[in-house]
Amino acid sequence: MATKITFIGAGNMASSLAGGLIAKGFEPTALTVSDISDQQLQAARSNLGVATSRDNLTACAKADVIVIAVKPQVIAEVMPPLRAIVAQRKSLVISIVAGTPLSRFAQGREITLSEG
Repeated sequence: MATKITFIGAGNMASSLAGGLIAKGFEPTALTVSDISDQQLQAARSNLGVATSRDNLTACAKADVIVIAVKPQVIAEVMPPLRAIVAQRKSLVISIVAGTPLSRFAQGREITLSEG
């Protein structure tokens, strides 16, 4: 069974990472991209062949790995709804959000964090 990866955010960084995974043999069907922009989601579907969603919770429902790839100014609204699903599924969370410590993602939840 392939590892399922969800990208929260469909900007340049997320698209580059997803494209790199696909170029190295990762199946596009195992990737999901979530974003608020229909234009970004359409580009991800067309260019990468990945599943897309406007709903972060739906996108993360079956994710083994969640890559947080949003702008720092929206992290405060993006993370609170995801905390429960991350704690329940024990998903690996990878953040590529500039200047945001990983500890900010776990506030008030029993989530194991590792920064490297």
